[in-house]
Amino acid sequence: FYGFYAPMEVRLGQGFDWSLGGLDWSRRRKTPWLAADLRALSLRHGVGECAGHAPLPLCRDLPALDGVAKALGFWYVAEGSTLGGQSMARQVR
Repeated sequence: FYGFYAPMEVRLGQGFDWSLGGLDWSRRRKTPWLAADLRALSLRHGVGECAGHAPLPLCRDLPALDGVAKALGFWYVAEGSTLGGQSMARQVR
C-alpha cells in the first residue's frame, strides 16, 4: 500500500488547495501510518535497502486526478478503506 499511497498523496497535496473547502489534507494522509507499520516490521520505507530486501517500489502508473471531483473520489475511497480496516481490526480482536 505504501508504494501506491506515497506518490498519490504527493500528487493530491501538490495539485489541489484543500483548505479552500475547509479540508485538512495533512491530517488525512495515510503514508505516515503505513511508514510506522513498516518500521514496526523492521523495514525502512523509501529509497535504499529495506532490512536486506530490495527497495520498496513506488507506483508510476497512477490514476489521473484531472479535477477536484476525481481527487475527492480518491480521498473518499482512501478514507473508507481506513474506516473499514478499523472495523475489521475490532472484529479480529
